[in-house]
Amino acid sequence: MPRPWAARRFWEGDTYDQQHAVITKETHLGLKVQYGIVPVYEDGSAHFIVPADRNIFLQVLDENFMKVQRERTYVNYRPGEVRSCIGCHERPKEITKHSSKMPLALRRPPSEPGAQPGEKSGAKPLYYPTDVQPVLDKHCIRCHSGSKAAADMDLTGRMTELFNVSYENLVDRDRDLMVLFSENGDRKHTADYLPAYAVGSHSSRLIDIVRRGCPGNDEKLSPEEMIKLVTWVDSNGQYYGSYYGRRDLRYKGHPNFRPLPTFADAVSTVAPLPEEDR
Repeated sequence: MPRPWAARRFWEGDTYDQQHAVITKETHLGLKVQYGIVPVYEDGSAHFIVPADRNIFLQVLDENFMKVQRERTYVNYRPGEVRSCIGCHERPKEITKHSSKMPLALRRPPSEPGAQPGEKSGAKPLYYPTDVQPVLDKHCIRCHSGSKAAADMDLTGRMTELFNVSYENLVDRDRDLMVLFSENGDRKHTADYLPAYAVGSHSSRLIDIVRRGCPGNDEKLSPEEMIKLVTWVDSNGQYYGSYYGRRDLRYKGHPNFRPLPTFADAVSTVAPLPEEDR
């Protein structure tokens, strides 16, 4: 989602590096939302509806809803526009093999993006405090909290200046828990060709630890909880779910401090509150 003029700040403290309305810590600069999932048929084809006048990124998921490959540039469509392709993940000099047969997906009406297991709607904001922190609270903070946190890893939801403790620890590059694209600092090699599974949940040491089971904790995450965790990792580690609301901890008593984002707010170019209340 491009940052709209309505998200401008006329107060101090909500900036981080190049982000005027902070969304992440040292990952991407622009807000992402989720529109949903669509089926891929046995021959690799898919046929689906996307919203018009939006920047659409595509991710191919495996049977566990973990990202296999990400299209790292967006496409957008005007109302009523129809577009097709025969492959866009190959290197420039590769030739895509295709059949003269009608793709299976085109034998049916286009799919509407739907929800993943455990979700009420495919269209949703991606918001760390409500998507990820409850999973950590349920399964992790019994060991990963306090002055003697296991592996020196505090996963509590205590607020920091702009984020919370668990988020800052998980995206800390020195801990090497996730492979993340950085748009804030050194962008060297971020446009290089990357094969499938190179970035995202399949390459995440965090997800590997959770899937194998954390030492001393035999309790497994449910499939729905795991999907929340891998979706967050595959979002490139986003924290906030919209451009709106005050972030800096100094504004904790403000009525518009870190409001719960809605999908409508996340995709809107109009601020949800009048300027005097923001």
